[in-house]
Amino acid sequence: MLLIKESAGIVTAVKSLIENPESHNETLTISQHSINVSEMSNKIATMMDVQSKDIKLAGYIHDIGKICIPASILFSDKNFNDQKIKIFQLHVLWGEVLFEKLSSNGSNEILRDAIGFHHERLNGQGYLRGLKKNIPKIARIIAVSDVYTALTSDRPHRMQYDKDVAITYITSKEGELFDPEVVEAFKRVMY
Repeated sequence: MLLIKESAGIVTAVKSLIENPESHNETLTISQHSINVSEMSNKIATMMDVQSKDIKLAGYIHDIGKICIPASILFSDKNFNDQKIKIFQLHVLWGEVLFEKLSSNGSNEILRDAIGFHHERLNGQGYLRGLKKNIPKIARIIAVSDVYTALTSDRPHRMQYDKDVAITYITSKEGELFDPEVVEAFKRVMY
């Protein structure tokens, strides 16, 4: 993996998340999501001429904080109530804490920004900070990859959406939720 020296603790933690859920189906769900976000983020970044050796790793570890969220919430087949939504959203904060504790010096901005800002949205309706501006580029890339991967995957509470439906959704939210430059690169990757 990239940055093994600095990120060995993070990679080990992510692997524990992937390898230790309560069921085989949960293992496959987490593993495939991380891999897909990593690959899609790398493709979008390449299309945008964003050069960084850490983009694939950033996509892979963006949800590291989910290690701290109970499986009963992560894999719930029912709609979340407000309390469960707030607990789920804390995976961003937990991810930041884990990154600081597990990385040798916590100074890799690409990895830190991917973990801490991938749920921020241009309209300020994201979480945890509700940013409208100054969302790091890597987080804007991972946001599109993360949503596309989530929409096109089966979830406990719903079946996967068709690829074209997911692309249409992301495109319709260009400039509102997602960075237009990232969405344009995403569309070039997909078509």
